[in-house]
Amino acid sequence: MRMLRPLLAVVSSTLISVAPLTASAAAVSLGAFTGTWINATPAAVASNAGASLNWGLPADGSTQSGYDFLAAAGVNNFEIPPSPDPFLIGNFVHRNIAVFGESLSSAQLQLTTSIYVDGVSIGERSFLFGFSHLESLNVNGTCADGGQSGAGVNANGCADNVQISSLNASDTFVIDGDEWTLDLLGFSRNGGADIDLSYWTMENQSNTAGLYATVSRSGPVRQVPAPDGLSLLGISLLGMTLIHKRRR
Repeated sequence: MRMLRPLLAVVSSTLISVAPLTASAAAVSLGAFTGTWINATPAAVASNAGASLNWGLPADGSTQSGYDFLAAAGVNNFEIPPSPDPFLIGNFVHRNIAVFGESLSSAQLQLTTSIYVDGVSIGERSFLFGFSHLESLNVNGTCADGGQSGAGVNANGCADNVQISSLNASDTFVIDGDEWTLDLLGFSRNGGADIDLSYWTMENQSNTAGLYATVSRSGPVRQVPAPDGLSLLGISLLGMTLIHKRRR
């Protein structure tokens, strides 16, 4: 019993002191985003100047169709994990003007921001997203969205469509061993209450929608296994046995 009592005390205290290792939340700040349109397809029909992309032969002789990215002002602050609620990174504008000739089919938007983790700058990161474009034919009758020409979003002619897709070419940043990246959720026209990856835009006007995003884990979560109780018990018994033998 002389040896058993201190042994049980050691084992008990060892088991109690072991707890699973969990990641603590980090304070993250994302600065205002800079947007640049790149890799337009077909390249011959589009011209880009940073945050603006233009294409087509203007039907009115002066104005092309195009995309604009207008960055939201201010800084986005949140803690991760978990992923934060959707936040506004800027406005997407489709200048849906009647044009002749070949039209845009797709382009990519590169979004760059400065990142701070727990008040320390980790530099800039860039995130890349694809935008697919459908230039609808203006017809009498049923339009590409299934609605009728002259009504609703097709009131000025058949609406065009823009869709967002994720690309495996974005930067990541590391917090507590886990990789995180920007996840572009889609368009919203009601302050983020409804967010959709697809956006139907009216002809002969500028169409504006907010672009909303979150930050998500991009790789497997790091898991640190804690020693189980039986392993600790075996280690403790072995240690006490060695101590007892030395004393003898």
